[in-house]
Amino acid sequence: MQALSPDSDRGRVAIVTGAGKSLGAAFAHALGARGFRLVVNNRKRGGEPSSADETVRKLKESGVEAVAECSDVAETGASEALVDKALDTYGRLDAVVCNAGIVGDTAWFGKVGLDGFRRVMEINFFANVSLSLAALPHLKQAAAGRLVFISSAAGLYGARGLAPYAATKGALTSFALTLSDELKRYGVCVNVLTPFALSQMTAADIGADGTMALPEETAPAVAWLASADCAVTGQIWVAAGGRYRRAITVETQGGRGDGTPEWLAANAAPLSDMTNARTFPGGQEAFQDIFAEIVADRARGKE
Repeated sequence: MQALSPDSDRGRVAIVTGAGKSLGAAFAHALGARGFRLVVNNRKRGGEPSSADETVRKLKESGVEAVAECSDVAETGASEALVDKALDTYGRLDAVVCNAGIVGDTAWFGKVGLDGFRRVMEINFFANVSLSLAALPHLKQAAAGRLVFISSAAGLYGARGLAPYAATKGALTSFALTLSDELKRYGVCVNVLTPFALSQMTAADIGADGTMALPEETAPAVAWLASADCAVTGQIWVAAGGRYRRAITVETQGGRGDGTPEWLAANAAPLSDMTNARTFPGGQEAFQDIFAEIVADRARGKE
């Protein structure tokens, strides 16, 4: 069992993207309550007040050190500007919460062109890759570097009418799991949160008041995953309405066929039995496991 010290995150520095409202703002407040000093990012739309400034104002009212940064995360140089803001203001960087994202157009596949996919991919995936690259040297130097990627159930299961969004979130999740494996040698923990909460993206599904799934009810998960005391890495967590679940990819025990599609069709149901299903820490381990079974099959065939 892990315990969080009340002071373990005091003075640590985190960047939270897309933190002007809804989930991102809730994440910033949860981190601030843990003692984090914050770089609050949200792009500023022309002619509108800065939502990042508003989040910072509220954080400061509660005694949290915070500074606004208004780059569009998908723009060239935005990642470096975010990291520089943390270093210039606080002299360090300990955690990054990659939350900024868009849904894109809602339409069945075939009615969404490649440009629709590219636009969503630039913001939901490549912007997070860019920020991870810019932050990486500093997270590796930190005593407890943390990366938290905000993904979606759409990236786990798909979502009809949202093929570009689902594809980007699936890519983001597998990217995060890869980083978790590569960066654990440096003590950097990388995890994924898939939240359900009221936002501009989900209002139509959750309902106008959203009282069954408030953003702040998902925020404790980010505060835990970004904490210096949190030792888990390579995990996917689901949060909604104060409830939490862990999601994993599993493979069944399976079995060896006779080389014909007819055998596979006849045995698909027992091969799909989830009893004793297994998960693996990475793609290489999954390959090694099934390869070992192939070697054993071949050895038995020679007996």
